[in-house]
Amino acid sequence: TKKLRHLNLGKNLIIDIKKDSFKGLESNLEYLDLSQNKLLSIKSFYFENIFNLKTLNLNENQLTTIDKFAF
Repeated sequence: TKKLRHLNLGKNLIIDIKKDSFKGLESNLEYLDLSQNKLLSIKSFYFENIFNLKTLNLNENQLTTIDKFAF
């Protein structure tokens, strides 16, 4: 079976993500693009279980806060 490794959610006007937004992708996701959205903050533990994540693109958001335990 094929496993999702690259996910591009850029340019989608996303304003918030939830802790379990990537549930089911934890063991395979390597590239996540959240660029050019409207994200203001990254809360604790949002990305803690995405073990194989090598690239996270958050460019061109409106981030003011990234919690200490976000990753």
